[in-house]
Amino acid sequence: MFSTVFKIINLGTNFLKKVISPTPFSKTSVSKVFWGDVWIFGAVACRLIGAMAQVFHPLVPPHIWRQSSTLGVAMRYWLRWTVEKGAHPWLPAVLESGDTQGIMPMEFPLLNVFAAPAFALGPRWGMMAAQGMLLALVVGLVLANLRAWRDKCFGAFPAGRVILFAGIFSFAAPFAFRYISDFCAMQVVLLGCAALWNERENATLTKLAGCAAVALGVLLKPTAVIALAVLLLHPRPIRAVLRNVLPLAVALALGLAYYTRGMVYIGQFRELEPLFAVQFREPWQAILQFAGDPVQLLQLINFNAFFPYGLVLVILATVCPLAPGVRRDLVPLALLLALQVLTIGVLDGIHAFQHTYYFLSCAPIAACIYLLLWEHTRVRFFKVLFAALLIVRTLELAGQDARGWWDDNTAFTLFAECEALREQQAQLPWGQGQVFRASVEDYPLLGLCFGERQGSEIAPYGFFYKQGPLPPGCQPLASSQHLVLATCTP
Repeated sequence: MFSTVFKIINLGTNFLKKVISPTPFSKTSVSKVFWGDVWIFGAVACRLIGAMAQVFHPLVPPHIWRQSSTLGVAMRYWLRWTVEKGAHPWLPAVLESGDTQGIMPMEFPLLNVFAAPAFALGPRWGMMAAQGMLLALVVGLVLANLRAWRDKCFGAFPAGRVILFAGIFSFAAPFAFRYISDFCAMQVVLLGCAALWNERENATLTKLAGCAAVALGVLLKPTAVIALAVLLLHPRPIRAVLRNVLPLAVALALGLAYYTRGMVYIGQFRELEPLFAVQFREPWQAILQFAGDPVQLLQLINFNAFFPYGLVLVILATVCPLAPGVRRDLVPLALLLALQVLTIGVLDGIHAFQHTYYFLSCAPIAACIYLLLWEHTRVRFFKVLFAALLIVRTLELAGQDARGWWDDNTAFTLFAECEALREQQAQLPWGQGQVFRASVEDYPLLGLCFGERQGSEIAPYGFFYKQGPLPPGCQPLASSQHLVLATCTP
């Protein structure tokens, strides 16, 4: 057993050597190789195992409501392309449409379109296929970034090492494998930054590629704009930014055009109340609200920027003995992290405290701070504590990824019940583009479960949670442990 584990670790280390290290390992001490690369590989491998287990049990917390909304739009694309008869099939529309078309202004729906074909397999297997497609996309984007940043450094660290670590650390840790666009958006912006990094590589084609990647990342998620902070880790940061002003300006202008003019265009077809926060806020009022709640701000950083209570540990490690020059390097990193956090405050105000994934693109800067302190603290206790806390956090999140295998939470078991009820009541108009009545909820979990639109007030059929009362005029038709199918009269 131990020989097998050693071989796996050895293979992972060799992979990291080839992909992310800009210098031969022969120039690095054995202890630095082990603690600098092998432990990262182990943590990433642990999270990947959890993520692969998660594929078979979709909608794992946190933020099930956000994941179901994203997948609901994906399923709605498939329904509109195959069975529904309506105009504007490429505009985003929600599954909880009620008796309307459900067209809704939202983030650029590329990830939703990407997942839509998965639902050709039906709701249950389609959800699994969509999760598997997301996992493949995430791994592909990370590998592309490792390749793109291979010969570059963020200060004293190989950039690839930082980016690999950032995927399982900081604000990114709970959300890397969840079906929301934030992690993919960050990775795409980082690819753009890699293309714009080296002056000698900045041919016209490279600049265009970098511009396109940054624009696509910002379109996927506007908050990913803060990932551009990695350009300020360049050995000549001001020069790196100034020589790329034009491609960056074009990329941001494209994103701004979609979130202003594009939202106005899509909004003219909207018949429901807005469901996605895509409108710009008044910057001064937003930042005053955000900074005016210091308790939530400190909690946000203390529990999410590194790991739970990580801010306390980072401060303690900073005041303890460090290698020469480390504190001088920490200051600009801390300022960059603060700038990123405040930028999200400007974009979203106090609302951002409810959505920690908005800060996900802070992860590379936070990873630099963590690695710098871990590598250069002269107090062995902190070295061990930093590593131990990371191991515990990684195992905790990997267990959360895979919890569907042992947790009887309704969100995990619901899809099997929906599939059984669909087969039992095959005479109902499944897969015909009909709208069903449904229990009132803030996200389309039941619609995803049955593979149908939900929220009608006049439909003759409905699906409901068993624990709640049926609407007036509805009679039970079939039931399972948690669900009820009903026939209804207007």
